[in-house]
Amino acid sequence: MNDQKETKHEQDGEPMVEVIYLNTNEDAKFHTPWSHTAQQTWDTAYAKLGEQKKTGDQFETQDGKSLMPYLALTLSQLRDQHISANRKFQIKCETGGA
Repeated sequence: MNDQKETKHEQDGEPMVEVIYLNTNEDAKFHTPWSHTAQQTWDTAYAKLGEQKKTGDQFETQDGKSLMPYLALTLSQLRDQHISANRKFQIKCETGGA
């Protein structure tokens, strides 16, 4: 049922991605085209999370690998290059004090 729906989205070129905002531990799961870049996915995640990009924020895989050098690559390219095949990402924020 749900797996069939997910498979249909992937066949239609819209895989599910998951992005965790480490500052709040909130996550966003959404479908996005394989042709979207890591930058577009990051921007969409901010919108879905209701957050604003802050200076020093970093986009990473959920295992902590920086995606900053790869922001222009599409999700398809990230998959093909084994950079983030599972499409699970995180936004790492600078921690700041008063």
